[in-house]
Amino acid sequence: MSRGRLRNPSLVTPLRGVRSNALPNSAIEQARAAAAAIRLPFAFSHLTAARILELPLPDRWQPAESIHVLRPSTSPVPRIEGVTGHRGLESRRVYNVAGLTVTTPADTWADLGTMLGVDALVVVGDAVLTRGVALDELASRVEARAHHRGNAGLRLALQLMRPGSGSPMETRSRLVFHRAGLPEPRLNADVFADDGGWILRGDFVWQRQRVIAEYQGDVHRIDRKTWQDGFIRRRLAEDNGWAMVEFTARDIFAKTPQRELVATLSRLLGSRPRPGA
Repeated sequence: MSRGRLRNPSLVTPLRGVRSNALPNSAIEQARAAAAAIRLPFAFSHLTAARILELPLPDRWQPAESIHVLRPSTSPVPRIEGVTGHRGLESRRVYNVAGLTVTTPADTWADLGTMLGVDALVVVGDAVLTRGVALDELASRVEARAHHRGNAGLRLALQLMRPGSGSPMETRSRLVFHRAGLPEPRLNADVFADDGGWILRGDFVWQRQRVIAEYQGDVHRIDRKTWQDGFIRRRLAEDNGWAMVEFTARDIFAKTPQRELVATLSRLLGSRPRPGA
């Protein structure tokens, strides 16, 4: 393209040295723009990798969010406005996602230790475990960063992470139950009738106490079939001697409903909540 065409006001500049027909409207479009301006070798990392990998972060992507890239320790980091450079590419594993080189979910989770709080690390970590990454693999990433900033939060998160969580809200709910001192439930476990027939798969199942807790997201409210199926499942469970507790996001994020939910589960499980829970 000619210099005159590049200066045409119909084009925008998402990053210095890059021209586009429109500004990026997603993290992956933002990354594609950055890839045209950054010298190889590099990989997208930290928040940017998490966005590309569609890991559950606490905040939505915003156009002003910095692009994080990782280069070898012997290479200079990019000096481009809107780009945050890191070194250490040689110590990470990478792969290709939609034509972009990104750090793997395990390395991305570990790199987020400098940017997220413990609960957010648990949410992302549970999602990584759900994708088939072993807890031991994540632990090895933490050990490899033994003296790095953010390591303490990663260690705490490792203790709280569990495979089997079905969604970020299920992870947040589990953390509430844990901190209230409730017994640890099985996650997304099958529940069977006394005659061996399958009843349902419960979000949180306390087998010995025959208690099920189910998180009701918006899909249960707006999808008629989901709502009807849930009603039938609850009736079957209760007919077979199970107590079923349904709750929503309000019961997790609002203090009074949260206390009431914990008290209900505590009574059914025969335990007492911790002081202040």
